[in-house]
Amino acid sequence: MARFRHLLYNLTLIILALPIAIFTAWQAVRRKGGMRFFCQRLLVHRAIDSSGTRPLWAHAASIGEVKAVLPLLEQLLQRGDISQCLLTTNTPEAARLVEGRHHAQIRHRYCPIDWPVFTRYFIARIDPCALVIAETEIWPNLYRAADRRNLPLVIVNGRLSPRTLDQPAPVRKLIADTLHCVDRILARSEADIQGFLQLGVAREKIKLCGNIKLAASRGTDTKPLPELLNREYCLAVSTHEPEEILLANALSGLPAKSLLVIVPRHPQRSAAIQRELRAAGFAIAVRSQAQPPLAERSIYLADTVGEVEALICGASLVFVGGSLAPVGGHNLLEPAAWAKPVISGPQLHNFSEEALLLDSFQALQRVQDQSELTACFKELNASAQLRSHWGEAAGRAIDSCHSTLALYVTELACILKEAHKTTIPQRDEPQ
Repeated sequence: MARFRHLLYNLTLIILALPIAIFTAWQAVRRKGGMRFFCQRLLVHRAIDSSGTRPLWAHAASIGEVKAVLPLLEQLLQRGDISQCLLTTNTPEAARLVEGRHHAQIRHRYCPIDWPVFTRYFIARIDPCALVIAETEIWPNLYRAADRRNLPLVIVNGRLSPRTLDQPAPVRKLIADTLHCVDRILARSEADIQGFLQLGVAREKIKLCGNIKLAASRGTDTKPLPELLNREYCLAVSTHEPEEILLANALSGLPAKSLLVIVPRHPQRSAAIQRELRAAGFAIAVRSQAQPPLAERSIYLADTVGEVEALICGASLVFVGGSLAPVGGHNLLEPAAWAKPVISGPQLHNFSEEALLLDSFQALQRVQDQSELTACFKELNASAQLRSHWGEAAGRAIDSCHSTLALYVTELACILKEAHKTTIPQRDEPQ
């Protein structure tokens, strides 16, 4: 039955080949990935220059996973456990984040679509020493191709959402078949361990390591953007519609020269955001158009990628979006790592563990609606002492989790040590 399910999966991919190619081309244009995104997702690949050393291959689907896995890879490189790494992503935004870090030892490629010939060819070209998957990327052909080559396959920050576990029985069984190829799962929580056990993963393959996203780190060489030096500003990151207009209305209650910097979750919404805010009468400057922030009360739309840390480090306070909109929240710990006051709306079901951590240190300010957001902005803007108090609480929350990253590094280092000792002969396709 496992073989039959896999054949049905591949038949579905074949039937959908043209729509997938069209969608990839549309994404290349819409998300500014260009021809490189289109070609690499559809597997026009060059092998990385390995200099005789097989790289570690790490896959992180999008921006959130990249931010979680980069500190782990950096630690492994610093310790000498690996000499180079290939980091693949699924989105242009994540690619720009990787490339913006300018790591000579971390190369980027887009991960190919999960067609069987493509995944086998990609692994053969890269010839990695091991494959590390961040969180919930479960691709049947990729996992089987790694298994055929006896390639150590590790899931880090492993998690399973209720949505995954609630899939129809045939889909759950296909996921379970795929997870049999995994050598090690470093799980985020006890609840996630139970989910993997429910899907038939052997208990001895799983270890609880905690949520690596809770071990948030910050760039040691990060500096504020030059145009924002000596300017106090409120920052909103990862915003969704209608949060931009709610934030702009909250700005109206602040002093005459106040500045609100908005970083939309999806930069391609920039034009629509500009139209909405200007129609409502707000003064706005746009970073992608090289417009400097205005001197009067205004909004600076930072519709770029890879500059969030530079914006956070200079902010007076940070609102994390996707929380007043029915999205489920975004990374609360990034501003906390900079000891900034953290504000969010009530919709945090995708980041409940992070929210609980901050709540335990009384470091998260939740607002329910427009009026509470405006009141919170006013209160924080008026008191540097209060901003310092809430920011220090956020910093203490992050400090409490530093052992999590060390545990992941230790576990992966042991796996890599064993991988480097062995050659990897190809084995027969599992039945």
